Amino acid sequence: MDHGAPSQYYPDQPLPVAYGIPSGLPSAKSEEDRLREEIAQLKSENAELRGKDAPKGKGTHSRRPKKAEGPKKPRSAPTSEYHGVCAAPSKKNPWQARATNPVSLGGDGKYKSIGLFPTEKEAAMAVDDYLYKTFPEKYAAHRANFPKKNLLF
Repeated sequence: MDHGAPSQYYPDQPLPVAYGIPSGLPSAKSEEDRLREEIAQLKSENAELRGKDAPKGKGTHSRRPKKAEGPKKPRSAPTSEYHGVCAAPSKKNPWQARATNPVSLGGDGKYKSIGLFPTEKEAAMAVDDYLYKTFPEKYAAHRANFPKKNLLF
């Protein structure tokens, strides 16, 4: 089958149009390959301008500062031996009482601040009062710091 193309090519003849390569181009690279190389070069130049530590991929425009790398800080020991009691920044009443409203019992799952107290034991008793007034007795007895003896399982 003769398609009108010569069987031999000489250096002074233009290349035939074959495989998507137009004749007469100085390079045999396709336009797509050239664009890929240009994009790769622009990306590397951009990375050099931004620096090596610049984030890549999604979320690069976050205004939130980047977290420090390395090991996480260990949690500190609890400040109180009682459930629902923690240290407060107040000097007059240095103990805060709070309790969660559990979703399983119809709450919103958030903490409710009960108040500030001068002693740790008073704060723990306030937590117990709140639990027994708000929740079923079995749940309250399970979470209470000073459970009533006859209510335990």
